[in-house]
Amino acid sequence: MEASVELALCRRLLMMADDELILGHRNSEWAGHAPILEEDIAFANIAQDEMGHAAIWYRILSDITGDSADKLVFFRDATEYRNCQLVELPKGDWARTIVRQYLFDSFELVRSSLFSIVNMGHWRKRPVRSGQKSCTITAIQVTGLNDLDWALKKATSVRKEP
Repeated sequence: MEASVELALCRRLLMMADDELILGHRNSEWAGHAPILEEDIAFANIAQDEMGHAAIWYRILSDITGDSADKLVFFRDATEYRNCQLVELPKGDWARTIVRQYLFDSFELVRSSLFSIVNMGHWRKRPVRSGQKSCTITAIQVTGLNDLDWALKKATSVRKEP
């Protein structure tokens, strides 16, 4: 891969990972404080999903750069994070939090339609662990983020028993 393309890809992956990480932390502030129990549990799961997505983006980035994912997350100054300001906003009230989540998800949809990964042949079947669950993402040639989104959703989905 051309050096300038790799640098741009790494910057984009870092921004995406940082967005998910910070939003996951902000959403987790609602654990035990949402208006009703069902919303509390659901929003805690959304926060966990955001953190899981961040872990995946950091792991992909670490595959490219050679830095450990832990180094990318824990050993940077606050000024080195590249997340958008929307995800940093304090939790505020429940309505503002829901609107922030909606706006971020809408932004993420637009961003992912513009982002594509081509010929990333060095990615192979690789285990991704999230808590007690493990899964495998196959990304030999991903030609668009829709394919990667599908892989991420498949990797992070939890089957509910009927």
